[in-house]
Amino acid sequence: MDGMDWKKLLVLLSFALLALGCGEEELCTQLGVDGCYAEVGCQGGVSCALDAEGMNALCDCLGGLDCDQAWYHTYCDGAPYPPDGGCPACDE
Repeated sequence: MDGMDWKKLLVLLSFALLALGCGEEELCTQLGVDGCYAEVGCQGGVSCALDAEGMNALCDCLGGLDCDQAWYHTYCDGAPYPPDGGCPACDE
């Protein structure tokens, strides 16, 4: 193999390792977050309103991704939310 073949092989190997989950420290990816939103019925970049049950499900999903960004804490630090209120972003 010449030098260019090794570079191509290295790039392909890097993508394969990422696809297999070797980048586990990067669990909170945009794709993962989008998947969580889709699970609760919010998708396609359209804004949607969630009740406490939906917000709890979203926070559970995002928590599984190890999201530690400020937006996550703003919406999910108080979860699980009771059905009668207390959810900062819920459509009560």
